[in-house]
Amino acid sequence: MTEHEQLVERFRALGIDPTTPGFLRDQAFLAAAAHDPFLPEAYARLVLSRASSPAECVRARRLVLQTARLVHARLLEDGRLGHCLPTAQVISRLLDAQGVWNVVVNGALGITLPYTRLSLPAIADLQGRTVTGHAWVVAPPFLVVDVSVQRQPWDDHLTLLPQVVLSEHLEPAHVYADTLLRAEAHAALEAALGRSPTVADVQARVPWLTKALRRLPTGAVLFGEVRLDYVPLTVPSELEAGHLTLAGQPWQALSQQLAG
Repeated sequence: MTEHEQLVERFRALGIDPTTPGFLRDQAFLAAAAHDPFLPEAYARLVLSRASSPAECVRARRLVLQTARLVHARLLEDGRLGHCLPTAQVISRLLDAQGVWNVVVNGALGITLPYTRLSLPAIADLQGRTVTGHAWVVAPPFLVVDVSVQRQPWDDHLTLLPQVVLSEHLEPAHVYADTLLRAEAHAALEAALGRSPTVADVQARVPWLTKALRRLPTGAVLFGEVRLDYVPLTVPSELEAGHLTLAGQPWQALSQQLAG
């Protein structure tokens, strides 16, 4: 039995219909997830393990590109920075409505520029509490769909970053302790060790991290001298629909624009 078949069987045993994109918002899924916090990651694995025909891939590429263009344009109109999670969830809902399998992931983002390194870490403390470092969408065949990487508080570095990332392939990731840990947690670990911490040091103190790094597609996208290292760690909880707006437009209005 394949991984996908095992996951389908698991969801059906829980009374969940796993045949429609976005079923992680169904009441049966939410009720089961209340007792199993890792169930959203199982949804992500189902999305990633699902076999797609060549025709499905062509259709998914077209719809993801169309959706990303629209959402990016509305995000620029909106003007807010650091709005990655609502933006990713808007994209996800729009793709669900078009029948495109996808999942939002939250994690860390490391950026290597010719003269410096930046990061959006997702682990807040040495107890392993996660926060929104950066959020993006996985929508096969795309392993990264990210329209907000440039819309972060990067100050002088903004113009060096791509406006939209759509990538079907990932290079091996370069992950550092400060890619994963927020500054306060990194400083605390450095003080405790008496040296600069490594990723192995973080894994030793955050036991769930090792499995998390294997569950979802971690890797890098290269744009000339700019390197983006995507490190997904969790599938975030769904925001209330009222928060899923861009430039004053709810996601349903954007869905109508795509349909038109």
